[in-house]
Amino acid sequence: EYGKQWYQRRVRDCNSMNGHLFVPNDAHEMIWVTQNMYNHGDWHWLGFFCSNGNSHEVRDSRTVTREDTRKIHEKLNARGAHPIHHDNQACWMNQGYNRDRNWIFRFHHQHCHEGRRYVCEIPLDPQ
Repeated sequence: EYGKQWYQRRVRDCNSMNGHLFVPNDAHEMIWVTQNMYNHGDWHWLGFFCSNGNSHEVRDSRTVTREDTRKIHEKLNARGAHPIHHDNQACWMNQGYNRDRNWIFRFHHQHCHEGRRYVCEIPLDPQ
């Protein structure tokens, strides 16, 4: 877990370490990361951004990893409390298990230039 920074800067930081912003693939992974990595309990950027319109659904968003969000949507059981859009408030964030459990699977939107905490997913053996 790292300090508060803008979304695009954090994407680049994670990429420079051969990783990416946290993209939860299922509910178990989300709970583990928010329990064990969100040490400060503050808002954290997720690797979901943009949508094809105004959408609350994970399946309509994009990820920093280019994963198929329709498949993630089925296993994650999460939803935006507020919609994201490609022109306005295009990034989602959530809070940790130890802070406010209501915001683990309900994502809050932001403009992407606010300072938020983040978690990078980095392979154990980066290539």
